[in-house]
Amino acid sequence: MAALPGSSGSAAPTSVGPSDGSPPTLRDALEAAARNIERFHRRQHAPRGFSISVGERGSRVGQRRVPLDRVGIYVPKGSLGYPSSVLMTVLPARIAGVRSIVVASPPTPSTGAPPDPVLAAAAIAGAQEMLVAGGPGAIAALAYGTRTVRPVDKIVGPGNRYVTAAKLVVQQRVAIDGIAGPSEVFVIADDRCPVERLALELLAQAEHDRDAVAVACLVGRRPFADVERAIARRVPDRSAAVRRTLAENGFLVRAGSPGEAARLADAFAPEHLVLMMARPDRLAARLRNAGCLLYGPGATAPLGDYALGTNHVLPTAGTARFAGALGTSDFEKPLTWARIGMADRRSLAVPARRIAEAEGFRWHREALGP
Repeated sequence: MAALPGSSGSAAPTSVGPSDGSPPTLRDALEAAARNIERFHRRQHAPRGFSISVGERGSRVGQRRVPLDRVGIYVPKGSLGYPSSVLMTVLPARIAGVRSIVVASPPTPSTGAPPDPVLAAAAIAGAQEMLVAGGPGAIAALAYGTRTVRPVDKIVGPGNRYVTAAKLVVQQRVAIDGIAGPSEVFVIADDRCPVERLALELLAQAEHDRDAVAVACLVGRRPFADVERAIARRVPDRSAAVRRTLAENGFLVRAGSPGEAARLADAFAPEHLVLMMARPDRLAARLRNAGCLLYGPGATAPLGDYALGTNHVLPTAGTARFAGALGTSDFEKPLTWARIGMADRRSLAVPARRIAEAEGFRWHREALGP
């Protein structure tokens, strides 16, 4: 276990690169993204809670949100790490008021530490600890604790199928976020959308991994072949992995109208739903099931992945029917409270005793008094 730069501990600061006024360094980019993410999630975290009167003598009941004490953030290694995932998970946790945040990420063979971008993002976002470990072992350490790792209350963050399986195993011990499946994009495009723009959106999705899903729903008369040719022009022969992903999990469908396209999208309930249309606002207002809905002339899923400030930890595999993006509420729990005076206790106990008797709970009735 190592402390991060700026926290208690002896680990040396890890720099991604100098800020020199030339094209932005990665640290500059991470700090810019962090500002937008923080701004969005601070607005999301508006004060919440309520209370109502009960009885007639001043008693009240209510509920307030309280932050979790300690959370674990899992960040997979990848080729250069995923610093954006660090920002998207640590910042909402910190804004929610979590006191202790530990980031777990596998080491790189050359340094024995996580990639520099991951370390930099963790420091920028405000994590306190770094667990240099990956896979199911890291999940087990976060859930159950070790001699050097204190257990956490919740584990969030993406991972491969083994990490996902480990999270399922430990969820009786700790809370977990949603079970992340393959990444998805569903694009609704009309004939006025430049075909090259549509092709790039599908290619951006396909480069996630072999299981990524890319769907283009065409509204209009554009031939499917136009989209296929635009993709082929963009993909060099050496990009065999992207070609394979699109061959196995890329789909072109046609809708007879924007309304039909909306029905298809809501049934699919994708992680990312992108509208590439001349007038998308009316259609956007009727859509219900998506992890993130992006529309307008500049809409593209990669902006949401990195820089808009919206969270890129999104529901997949159709779970957008009932779930949404990770947010500050995922790092809180509701605490229900009641302040009851004696006069109200006596009046409220009358119906309570009758219900206790009906359910066969003698000592409940006795505790309520005569």
